[in-house]
Amino acid sequence: MSDDLRGKGAKYDSGKLLAGIVIEDFPRALTAIAAVATMGAEKYSRSSWQDVPEAMTRYADAMVRHLLAHQTEPVDEESGLLHFEHFAWNVLALLELIKRHDDA
Repeated sequence: MSDDLRGKGAKYDSGKLLAGIVIEDFPRALTAIAAVATMGAEKYSRSSWQDVPEAMTRYADAMVRHLLAHQTEPVDEESGLLHFEHFAWNVLALLELIKRHDDA
């Protein structure tokens, strides 16, 4: 259906992001990342990751630590979650901080 239709039921969204595709295509991965975020919120406090000093360096270090640990033991002993899930959370944290910096 094209965006040049007029009238009842028209919706002009061509060229816009298909944002729902992330949830449709990656529900298990996003749930796993939410589990890591929940664990962090319970251990520290919700959204406190945003205020960590030297966050970029520290999250990059944590990302690599979890990637390395994944090679020899898939499950993080402390959390019971996969190291790769922690790795993915750290990637998202870094990406969010980078995008915030770019937007500033």
